[in-house]
Amino acid sequence: MRYNKPWLSYSDQLETLKARGLSVTDDEKALGYLQRIGYYRLSGYWFPFRQRSEPCCVWPHRRTGKKAKNGRVERIALDAFKPGAAFRDAVALYVFDKQLRLLVMDALERIEVAFRVDISHTLGEYGPFSYLDPDQLFEAFAEEVNQKSGITDHQSWLQKQALMINRSKEEFIRHNKEKYGLPLPIWIACEVWDFGTLSTLYDGMRQDDQDRISARYGISDGRVLASWLRSLNYLRNVCAHHSRLWNRNMVDQPRKPASGEVYLFETAWQPGQEHVLARVFVLLCVIQHLLTTINPISSWWQRLKQLLQAFPDLAHVGLDLHGMGVIEGWEQWEWPEQPTSRHKKTPQQLHRRADPPIGAVLRNIIESTEGYRKRRYIALKYKETVMAIEQGIWKLADSAGEPPRKLRPAGLADEGLLEEQIMQDVAILNRDWLLIGRQVRTAFDKLVDLLAIDANGTVIIIELKRDKTPRDVVAQAIDYASWVVTLADYQLIDIYQAFAERYGRPHATLGEAFEAKFGIPLDSVTLNESHQLVVVATRLDASSERIITYLNEHAQLSINAMFFAAFEDGGNRYLSRAWMIDPDEPSQPVARKANKEPWNGEFYTSFGDDRPWELARRYGFIAGGGAAWYSKTLAMLSEGDRVWVNIPKTGYVGVGEVLGERCRADEYRFAIEEGNKSLLELTTREDYPHLYRHSGSEEEDAEYLVPVRWLHTVSRKEAFSEVGLFGNQNTVCKPTTPKWSHTVERLKQVWSIEE
Repeated sequence: MRYNKPWLSYSDQLETLKARGLSVTDDEKALGYLQRIGYYRLSGYWFPFRQRSEPCCVWPHRRTGKKAKNGRVERIALDAFKPGAAFRDAVALYVFDKQLRLLVMDALERIEVAFRVDISHTLGEYGPFSYLDPDQLFEAFAEEVNQKSGITDHQSWLQKQALMINRSKEEFIRHNKEKYGLPLPIWIACEVWDFGTLSTLYDGMRQDDQDRISARYGISDGRVLASWLRSLNYLRNVCAHHSRLWNRNMVDQPRKPASGEVYLFETAWQPGQEHVLARVFVLLCVIQHLLTTINPISSWWQRLKQLLQAFPDLAHVGLDLHGMGVIEGWEQWEWPEQPTSRHKKTPQQLHRRADPPIGAVLRNIIESTEGYRKRRYIALKYKETVMAIEQGIWKLADSAGEPPRKLRPAGLADEGLLEEQIMQDVAILNRDWLLIGRQVRTAFDKLVDLLAIDANGTVIIIELKRDKTPRDVVAQAIDYASWVVTLADYQLIDIYQAFAERYGRPHATLGEAFEAKFGIPLDSVTLNESHQLVVVATRLDASSERIITYLNEHAQLSINAMFFAAFEDGGNRYLSRAWMIDPDEPSQPVARKANKEPWNGEFYTSFGDDRPWELARRYGFIAGGGAAWYSKTLAMLSEGDRVWVNIPKTGYVGVGEVLGERCRADEYRFAIEEGNKSLLELTTREDYPHLYRHSGSEEEDAEYLVPVRWLHTVSRKEAFSEVGLFGNQNTVCKPTTPKWSHTVERLKQVWSIEE
């Protein structure tokens, strides 16, 4: 059939919708949506609002002659809309879907990075270039020729990876290619993989290697996890291309794991649940299951729950969360801290029952590879009530009947060497920490050895014992904490910037480093709301241990100690660590600055004092740019949000309602009397230096704006400022402090704004 539908103006499109029964209460707003989002994209969201025909049989296709499968009876979508269907309902569904996609992408990024490490580390054990060796992969993947392409799937994968490496502009790729040449070791090459690339390689791994990885996620069958990764890759492509997600039919569905491994959502695979398995909710559950291992402290499920509970009220057109395939009772689910079944015991749980009375025993298998020879060791830590912690490493015997051999302690010259090692890899202490400072000078002219933060914004004070007495190092750490608790956000940001410049860290700003480490923007957490103290030493006496235990249990002060020991074996040196108090114990207290309160639904905006406020007032927008830190938070805003605008060091100058999504400032067009004009046409370089400085720049460096309908504005000279008002360096944020509620209420009072 030849396409013969005519072009329609935006006004004609709107009139067509009205004629078909779609209610439009604000023509101007509706036209704006059609101009910015597009008729065809929005049509996917009002499609469920259309009336359906009576049941009918589908005739054979006129061109192909194919008949409907299984004699299927269908209801055909009619042009007319259901009674009560409204344009604003489609927009609300569109905004919900957009927020869902952003949330999913946030989680998938963390999963993608984690599986890059899992796969490269597992295959890398066989050699740095094992991914090139067909013998290290599944036979069918490596040897069977694909009849369509004429090459094996492994060869096809290698071609795709080679293209990615050649296209990469990453400095570390260029450096390794120039210094060592190709091929790249797998632990470097994996950094250019996308989700599809890693999913395909995992699918082509030998099953025993797949099982080793899947076991980490509580899944016994690696082939099941392979199907999950394929499904998540499909999900990722849907989100990356901004396609409709909420009620999409998932064509690549995940396989069922063994009974009990995902007990919260295993009903999705029961007979009669085909609709659930074909919708996105089961994949959201898969994501959360993986995140419980990747980031056990993640708040992702809570954020998803809040979003789903805010699903638009569309009962009048017959829509609810059933369209996503939600499982009954999902609101009451409590996810386990680790992905284990309620019936099966984890190795740690089974081991705990066999511990001897003297205390807990931690066993870690440490493997080092020399050529093809593997050495295996067992590290033991034990603590009794009256003894300080001791550590040892034993080499396992090569054959049965031989005793293990204890490695000789090597000793560390001093704790200064530990500081250097921690600087190279903070995972020695905790892989979920980000170093932000070294030898940081306090207000009373003392030096904090190391500062770090975690994904929640908690500040960790790390103090090395060095030549101090045990009691002195504990007292000094507490003294430093009394200073850290006073630090504001901007001070921590400045501390990191000085640290990054002095020690050549890969990320220049704290915002970039935080997002690269944890996969979430810095403005999504409250910095320094709580803090922890960690004493690092080669040993502490029993007296110091008693002091630390007392402070934790009775003074509710979060302080811990980590011990290191070095060992030698055949010229190789090994480092062993042991926490005094298990950092994963939920009872571990955290020192807190203040209680948060629920977000009041009002957004804060910082409008840079070097940006043209009068232009923003005239044309209706807020802006930020020059780096991703300053522009990414604008994406938090959606149609209908209310923003309160503050110019730093000047005061609050306006409040407005968001009209659309974030976009590049040099591309957005404003509707004025002379027609639709861009800011490049409406301003000069002198009017808006930031706009012209970054026009045509890379996406991250560009200037971005969000269109706003002003409810009230004042000039810079009339800006409102007084002691006690909220302030923040982020372009946009969702404050949860009492000061923010006070600020909003005060501004409403001063500007006479009625609800």
